[in-house]
Parts: sequence; structure tokens; C-alpha cells
Amino acid sequence: MRPLVYFNKVLFNNYDLFNPEISRAVQSSKSLPQIIGFLDLVVTNPKITFNPDRTKLIENSIVSELEEYLLELNLFIQEEASKLRKKGFPSSDSMSESDDMSESDDMPESDDMPEFDDMPEFDDTPESDDMPESDDAPESDDAPESDDAPESDDTPTYNRLGFIKLIKSKHTVNFYHSSPTIDLLTFIDVAYDSNQCIVHNDSVIVYVDGLESVDKCISDVSNSSQSIIVYKFFKNSKIVVSPELKLTFNKKTFSLQSTNLEESLINSFSFEYELTLPIVGELIQQINELWSINKNYKIIIATSLRVIFELCCKFLEDYDSSIITKGKLEDKVFETVSYIKNYKGSDKNFYKNLNNSYTTYDNYFEPNIFSSSVKRSNLGSHGATDKLNKEDIEIIAEHAGYFAQLVDAYLKDKGYI
Repeated sequence: MRPLVYFNKVLFNNYDLFNPEISRAVQSSKSLPQIIGFLDLVVTNPKITFNPDRTKLIENSIVSELEEYLLELNLFIQEEASKLRKKGFPSSDSMSESDDMSESDDMPESDDMPEFDDMPEFDDTPESDDMPESDDAPESDDAPESDDAPESDDTPTYNRLGFIKLIKSKHTVNFYHSSPTIDLLTFIDVAYDSNQCIVHNDSVIVYVDGLESVDKCISDVSNSSQSIIVYKFFKNSKIVVSPELKLTFNKKTFSLQSTNLEESLINSFSFEYELTLPIVGELIQQINELWSINKNYKIIIATSLRVIFELCCKFLEDYDSSIITKGKLEDKVFETVSYIKNYKGSDKNFYKNLNNSYTTYDNYFEPNIFSSSVKRSNLGSHGATDKLNKEDIEIIAEHAGYFAQLVDAYLKDKGYI
């Protein structure tokens, strides 16, 4: 038995926000684990939002203050009501004579009622993110954002109840294809309860963007995004909340330029193209940088160009093993170009991912030409100084770049990357 909770006259289907059973662990003289009635909260602050099913509040600092206030109100009601229970509630018969009854001596005087000084001003007090910036204050963009930035205040939130101290307030994860698994508990420096006893991580609840994380990890993020992490623990019927951790996931990409610059060895087939194949983009970038420094590093460059073909074939085999059969690298490249060239794509205009003209696209992507470049790159890996000149390197590099772009566009169109 517990009261129903309403927000602005609409039922909030959640039994944890005002849970009378939270005090079962304390002495029975101060607990009343069964309460009926209703609680109607009138809120206008836009920061108080719900999940689609209206079963959970989206966690943020305002919601944390609301939860703490309701917890204190819950415990106060139980303690005062328990005093009345010890002396007996009025019977239904005596309640019918309420007109003749004077105010009960057992009811707490108004002076004894807690004032709840910490009750948050939800309607009038904006969060720091909503405060207008002073004209004299520097723009936030001018300040470098360090992943290791410590908390600006060493005194965590609600330190009278205990605290959770984080190692950092923001962290960035850079990745190419999908992010590694991030153990969210590793960002906790230390947590203490009100008795200055250490609270172990297994007692800490982790919220990701307002929703509880069951495994307390984030893994396999495939696109750039940002999440807000909040940590909580309950101790002696009290809630302790950490400061927010801003976790940013940055998917690294590499843009192939549309202009054949002298200092750039590998360029896009037509317009500027964003390459997302893992490792391949970074390898192309390093080859271009080396080429711009010294064009005589032919052995290193020739072998690196061959690696581009190998990596693209490997990723294609990992995602769609039906395209490539076993064989030499030049055979795999031949099969790949032959297959993707005739692939129509999800919108029947796959070629537009690489060039606006189908004729140009069809004429250039000839499987024999690309296979031939792979053979020459193999020759270069064993004797580039004697066998390959600058023009040979440039031709192989052109085909390696276009091949990477072709495979990347295909995997994107299929939804693999």
C-alpha cells in the first residue's frame, strides 16, 4: 500500500519516487511502511521530463533535488504518523463526531513541523546551463576542453549526507568503427556515506542519460554522441548524488579531398568524401603526409599502398563474405570491383556516392585496371627503388584511394558501417 503520485494531475506510474517501504530498515517506531492517499506535484520546470512510458524521470540535478526533498518528506510523514499509531488512530465512529472534536493534543504543533529549507525552487531557479552569460565573460569555446579537467569544486553535492567524488567531469572516447566497452565505475574516485565510511562500487547505481544502467557499462557506440552519467547510492534512507560526468564519443573519420593537390598523393574520385573504414583513413593520411615531406620514400609508400587494398578486402570479407573468394590479393580486388560496380544500391543510384556521372563511374572502375595496380604494388614491395618511378607510385595510389572509397561507400549503403 502506497500513495499514488501525480505530476500536474497526470498519474506517474512509478512506485519508487515515494516509497513508504524505504524505511523498513529503521526502527519500527519511526516507520510506517503502508500509506495510502495521493501526492500531486505541480511542476513547470522544463528540466523535469519523463521517459516515453511515464515510468521514470530523466535524471538531472533538478530531479535529484526533487527526489531528495520527497525522501525527506516521506520519512517525516512516517515518523510523525508512527507517533500517532502508538496512541491509536481515531476510529471511524469518533471521526463522525469531528464537528465537536478539538484539535488533538497528539498532533505535532506547527512549530515542530520541519520547514524543509532545502526544498528546491523548481519554477524559478534555472540550472547553470540556462543562465545567461555575462557580456564580460569569455566565450566557452575559447577555453580548451580537457578530458582530465577536475571538478571545479572539491566539495561534492549533498556532502552532509555523504558524497561521490569523480576522477574527472568530462571524458572523450575516440574510435573508428565502434567504441570499446567503457566501465563507468572507473570514473569514481571515492564515495563516502555520512559516517565517512567508504561506499563500495557495487552499491552505486549508475544512470546514463537519466536511465539506470544495469551492467554499468557503455559499449559498441557506432556514431559520435554525448551522454550524461550520474551516480547515486542509498544509505540509511538517504540519497547521495554525484556531479554529472559528460562522456563524449567521437567517431574519427578522414576526408578524401576532391582536388588533386601536389602534396597529396591520394585523393577522392570526384567530390570530397568522408572515409569511415577503420584504420584505412588514418593510413591514407599518413601516406599523404609522408609524400608531402619526401617523395623518395618509395619503398615505404609502395608497401603501404598495398596494405590499403588488403585492409579494404579484409573488412569486406568480414561484413559480406559472399563477394570475395579465396585467392591472391589482385584476384580479390578484381572480384570486388566487378561486384560493386554492378551494385545498384538502396536508392538504385549507388554511383552517385562517388560521382554524379554514371558514364564516368562506369568507365573508370574497370576490374582489370585495379587488379593490375595491385600486382605492381607487389612488385614495388620487393624492389620499389629500381622498378617503380614517381608516376607508377601515383597511379597505384590513385587506384588504392578509389578502391577504398568504393568499398567504404558499399559498406555504408548496406548499413554495415
